[in-house]
Amino acid sequence: MKISHRHGRRCAIVCSLILLPTVVRADLLLKNARPAVNASWVQSVSVFGDGLAKNGPEDDRVVYASKRWRELGLDDWASATGTIHCEGRLRGSATIINTQGFGTSPPGLVLSTAAHVLYDLDSKTPFSSCAFHYLGLDSLPGYQGQIDLSSAMLGMFSPHDSTEDDTFGEGDWALLHVPSGIPAAVSVDGIKLKPFAQFTENGASENTQVGLLAWSDTHDALAFSLNCTATPSSPGDIGGGRWEGQILDNCDSGQGASGGGLISMQAGQPFLVGMRTGTHWQGREFPEGPAEGAQWDVLTHTNFCRAIDEHVMDRLRQFLARLGRTEI
Repeated sequence: MKISHRHGRRCAIVCSLILLPTVVRADLLLKNARPAVNASWVQSVSVFGDGLAKNGPEDDRVVYASKRWRELGLDDWASATGTIHCEGRLRGSATIINTQGFGTSPPGLVLSTAAHVLYDLDSKTPFSSCAFHYLGLDSLPGYQGQIDLSSAMLGMFSPHDSTEDDTFGEGDWALLHVPSGIPAAVSVDGIKLKPFAQFTENGASENTQVGLLAWSDTHDALAFSLNCTATPSSPGDIGGGRWEGQILDNCDSGQGASGGGLISMQAGQPFLVGMRTGTHWQGREFPEGPAEGAQWDVLTHTNFCRAIDEHVMDRLRQFLARLGRTEI
């Protein structure tokens, strides 16, 4: 079976970190490439529907600062997000992390995102300069801050990795520091982390209700994707259960969403349980890639995330410890 993968990003390109003209998993998919029967590629992440072209996509994203956003009380916590801009262009999304309980919190902000957001996937080189734009606001003073790329902690990700590799996506996570902070975000506590596995009480087949907090290229604003379902990948689905921590979900998302936060609620409190990495689809069924409005099916077409797990949480502890030593 041929499987394709993609990330999510703002330009029309493959995903979120590149500046190609296309869409997604990340941005790894070349514009004119055709998925092979059993290959893995990347293309933009998907907005789902009932599969009927006449009905189009059924977009469940709620836009930041809209009436619906306020009615749902999202201002109470969903403002802990923003976008990452590298070398002058939007590359993806990021979540402000609440680091309480993981070590001494450094001055400034600690962010989570996808590692591929920090690379030009066309030239396969890392960006030399990136900034965090709080709430995705580009022009207002006091809403932007430089990311210290020299201190970034990334998973085992390389832009040279084959998307056909069994572990594709496993190392696609990153922890970042904005040392100077951002005046507009000074009162933002951030979102706490919790392992996704703790929300699947009945094992790998258990579905979990989640939402995705990320940039929406459709609305040219940050948005929260509602009414989503997420499940750990298993041997019988398109992700193949090839690595622990792979979450399959149907949260609507598009270019610029790479690195966005997968959120699950518990007792009314939001927890960050994953980071948007891209999309899987079966090349035999979708030779040109799935169109917007295609039906979610873990066997043939799904978005996916890298889960928060003990490995990522342990790396956060190490990250904070390293930042603390640097500042002494």
